[in-house]
Amino acid sequence: MKLLINHFVGIFEGNNRKISGLNISEKSQRFVGLFSYNKGIIKNIVLEGGSITGERNVGAIIGRNEGIIENCKI
Repeated sequence: MKLLINHFVGIFEGNNRKISGLNISEKSQRFVGLFSYNKGIIKNIVLEGGSITGERNVGAIIGRNEGIIENCKI
């Protein structure tokens, strides 16, 4: 079975907006987060509260990062 993973390649400007209570539960998945796999630029996001769970490569903002993360707060 081939695993298909889409990745983010653009620029996400959060403008310091707050995301509260984000809950993601993907217990049998890899690359779990607000963005599962990043190859772009993600900046100026604030996450508050919530819960992120997955099998592996799990993060609040990004499950796997090969790009740039700037000024993000959790």
